[in-house]
Amino acid sequence: AAGCHHAALQAEKGWACKVRRPHSVKKEKGMVQVKEGYFRVIVAKAGNKLEQIEFSPMNVLGASLESDAFHAQAVKVWLLTSPSTRNPETAVSTLEMFELSEFREAEAASACMDAVQALASTVCPLGNRGGVLAIVNPTSGHKKGMEIFKRTAPLFRLARVNLTSVFTRYGGHARDIIKGNPAADPPILPLDVEQFPTLVIIGGDGTVCEVLNALMERPDWRSVVRFLRVGTIPAGSECALGKMIGFINPIAATYVLLKGHQVRPVDVLRITQGPKIMHSICGVGWGMPGKMAQESETMREAWGPARYLVSGLKSFVNLKGCRGTLHILRAEETEKRGTEHLRCLFAQPCSVCQMGQLRAMEWMAGAGEAGETLAPLPSTNWEVVDGNFVLVGILKSGRGVVPFVHLSDGCLEVVAL
Repeated sequence: AAGCHHAALQAEKGWACKVRRPHSVKKEKGMVQVKEGYFRVIVAKAGNKLEQIEFSPMNVLGASLESDAFHAQAVKVWLLTSPSTRNPETAVSTLEMFELSEFREAEAASACMDAVQALASTVCPLGNRGGVLAIVNPTSGHKKGMEIFKRTAPLFRLARVNLTSVFTRYGGHARDIIKGNPAADPPILPLDVEQFPTLVIIGGDGTVCEVLNALMERPDWRSVVRFLRVGTIPAGSECALGKMIGFINPIAATYVLLKGHQVRPVDVLRITQGPKIMHSICGVGWGMPGKMAQESETMREAWGPARYLVSGLKSFVNLKGCRGTLHILRAEETEKRGTEHLRCLFAQPCSVCQMGQLRAMEWMAGAGEAGETLAPLPSTNWEVVDGNFVLVGILKSGRGVVPFVHLSDGCLEVVAL
């Protein structure tokens, strides 16, 4: 199919028609052109002048053919604007639509729609990969999970991506969706990654963490984490993972999934506490961070997103510290990173991470299944720090106090007070 689309776009195709721009009721005389690499709208202006507007496949979401009461056909071309990477936390993406109508030739509308759809399909990473499963947590953060799903799900349909959604109903439901739960009523089967090779999490950091731990607890976790693609549309209070890999704005995050994303591995932390094994992507906190996380959950109903601030102030007022010992193996060549970390924010190719992945592959060659001992770390060159710690943060989240984090370089940032 991809080859057919490529062949269909080799020659430029153009159609004379009436053009209605986004947010306008006026129809203008013009022409549309579609070729591999662009969708172009040409509108006639006063004084025999022409205005030309051009869009790349990175912004063309799809096209649909509609008929009015008089059976006149019109083509709606859907576009997603590219979010700015200058300030990812405030960047937005918007859905826009050009309506093309009153074509001169009888079959022109259908041919135009096919050409636009073929162009959109040249940049659609999820379109040819099978089903996409969205796990939606309606109660995450500001309790806007359902609202965000209703805003973003139509974009998947416009891009002709097969989206299936599941809404969590109780704590641990996301874990059951991934691992399965035969004791549930009705029983829940484990996620079939061949049926759904792409997973989208619409929720907060808690939902992401629940899904991650469930994936790592599966007996087939090795093959699953290599095959399954996981993305997120942030709907929580803090959205640390969303800040690491893309944008906070839901439409901008959807743009990354449908048009702008690249698939890259991400480091996973394994935390062992006695017999208990946990996993994390963004980091782990000990001391005050752990106390804040624990107390904030008891304040969810009363304080909502402000619970982190309230819990943090309480913990700060009652600073006591915890006795502990840190064993740190310093990373190599950290002074050579420079500004290369900026490329990691949007999962672009990164030379630092590529080197880290090579080291990780060598180290993981001796790793066992989930719950077993991993390959041993080096026994020398460890730095030992013993003291009374107010907080210890072992972090991968690449914003704020540790802006130089890389997604998959095999290293962590340690902040201790």
